[in-house]
Amino acid sequence: MLRAYRLYTGSDGNSHVERGSVGSGALVEAESILFKKTPAYSSFDWHNDPIPQYVLTLAGILEFTTKGGETFTIHPGDVLLAVDHIGSGHKWRLIMMSRGSARTSFSRKAPIPSSCRIQWRKPND
Repeated sequence: MLRAYRLYTGSDGNSHVERGSVGSGALVEAESILFKKTPAYSSFDWHNDPIPQYVLTLAGILEFTTKGGETFTIHPGDVLLAVDHIGSGHKWRLIMMSRGSARTSFSRKAPIPSSCRIQWRKPND
């Protein structure tokens, strides 16, 4: 199982995080993939995701924070589904680098998973 996180907009208009996992062999449709190298010591202040997208971190460690104070850390191999494209948003910062940068891939226009074997659970699970 791969560790997974979902950033979403709650009924209160704020971004929230759910933790979950992706089962081996999960197949998810994607329209395109963008590979990006993030410079050392990077951060991205408050924002929403531009479109629903999967973010797969290949190297480096990133810390995410919501306006409500929820935080989580993405490690290489973790899966992030960002669907908080309205509301208060989130921010992130690169907290550990690999060879001076982080490497991520973005799967653009990701469908909202329903039966793709991603299991979400409440933060205290």
